Amino acid sequence: MVVGSYAGSAYAGNLDAFYLSGEASMQAGAISADSRGGGAVWYNPAGLAGLDGLRLDVSVNGYAIRFGGAADFDAPPGADVKRLTGLDINVVPTALTITKNFGSVGFGFGVFVPSQATNILRTQVKLNSDAAGGGLFQFSYDTYRRYQEYHIGPALGFRVSDDLQVGASFLINYRSLVEMADTALIYSVADGGSASTASHQLLDSIQAGAEFVIGAQWKFAKNWRWGGVVRTPAVRLYQLVQTLHTDVMDQGLGQSSMSANEVSAIESTVLTPFRFH
Repeated sequence: MVVGSYAGSAYAGNLDAFYLSGEASMQAGAISADSRGGGAVWYNPAGLAGLDGLRLDVSVNGYAIRFGGAADFDAPPGADVKRLTGLDINVVPTALTITKNFGSVGFGFGVFVPSQATNILRTQVKLNSDAAGGGLFQFSYDTYRRYQEYHIGPALGFRVSDDLQVGASFLINYRSLVEMADTALIYSVADGGSASTASHQLLDSIQAGAEFVIGAQWKFAKNWRWGGVVRTPAVRLYQLVQTLHTDVMDQGLGQSSMSANEVSAIESTVLTPFRFH
């Protein structure tokens, strides 16, 4: 007797990290073929042609609450480490859409937040007098990072026939990134000599771009429906980057330096590739 087995994978058709509508959450993201709610603006605008009346959809996937600290480096032996902790409350990506049907044409406008993250890390390391050769060694740092991504735009769905619907969305992409890092070092020895240094770095970046979403829904047999979506590459059209770097040193003779830079550019750069669902 011969026995064979095969382990395959099943895909629901969702390539996003989070579901951006109630329909998508209940159907594991497999709504390209039958999306009818406000999420159709994002997942398949062809579904807008099947709406009735005026509709407002708000989707909040949930909240992330984290107690305590984050990943950190290992301190040297003999060090007194103080990791400052806090409470982080973040809203997981959300969506807000309004849709209206005009006969065989459906119109929608949506605001989507598929990515949002905030990270904070603070630590202070202090070596005792023996480990520091009879003096004091203290190092501390504070880092902060916030990233947000928005997609905003209109969509249209059109009923070609009782079995075929087509649609398209035009979404403006807005991305913002803020990163800050502060470090400080104090060192003193038993004979009274000391040195200290502090550094502050800031990066503030804003990007704007656009992408198209083109979709179709086709009921080719009773109880059978096919949906296809083409997402063009998301293209960055504008970017503004500001940086600031400040250093302060004290070795008996105070020294400080600061550099600031701002770069704005209108350019065409692909942020995400072509996708087909």
